[in-house]
Amino acid sequence: MARNVGRMLIRHPEHETILFVEEQKPSVRGQWTIPGGDPLPGETPADAAIRETGEETGYGAVLLGSEPVHTEHIPEGDIDIYIYLGQVSGGLCRVQPGELLNARWLSTGQVQALNERGMLRDSFIANLVMSPAVVRPWAGQTLVQ
Repeated sequence: MARNVGRMLIRHPEHETILFVEEQKPSVRGQWTIPGGDPLPGETPADAAIRETGEETGYGAVLLGSEPVHTEHIPEGDIDIYIYLGQVSGGLCRVQPGELLNARWLSTGQVQALNERGMLRDSFIANLVMSPAVVRPWAGQTLVQ
């Protein structure tokens, strides 16, 4: 059975940037991805995306919509990654010590540049941030609490 992971794709409310984190773990050190992680017992991937966003970045987050906007299966490790749209609901940016090097709002151009340099943990995210479901304003999405 595949391991489930929840990740949160969050656009800045005032400008065209997306929240990314830079990994510190030795196997992925210096690579960038969107916040998220493994569910704890009893959590769904959506729950994990919300919790991990807070733990990793200091920002509270809420879902926009109840379903993932993308699911990606990673054969190496048999992992299913569920990507949810979200928005910041409060907090201040602070990086989780020992797990991350940085958290930063990146433009789609910066994300593409990281991908071209092999610095994205999951290259499918570069295509995802350019997709119409993400680039267009998130009007009409419902907040799920």
